[in-house]
Amino acid sequence: MSMEVALLSFADLLEVADLCAPKRDYELQSELVEQCRSLRRAFVAKMPERHLFRCETCGLQTGEVLMHFEDPKQPLQTEANRLMWGTPVGHYVDIYKSALHQVLVHGADVPPALQTLLRQVAS
Repeated sequence: MSMEVALLSFADLLEVADLCAPKRDYELQSELVEQCRSLRRAFVAKMPERHLFRCETCGLQTGEVLMHFEDPKQPLQTEANRLMWGTPVGHYVDIYKSALHQVLVHGADVPPALQTLLRQVAS
């Protein structure tokens, strides 16, 4: 399975929250995180940063985003402390949009934790 298809396994909670409650999207995203954890559904929670990133390879310039991919069906790989979106209950990876761009568009090495997460999410 391609990495792009594996990424489709994660519900984009900020997008759903923004569609449902644009004035309280971050609050709703937090509520949806808890619901996905209790339902054991894979999700990605996002926190846009206030700065842009510019790709030195292709010139893309866009807002930086911290992305938290989590699959509650997969066991934790390391001890999890409380993070921005609470305490993870399943395998998770935090990655910046700029780093994911490098992997998907420019063929940078996929971080091992992300490889594991994506390989197991669709199985």
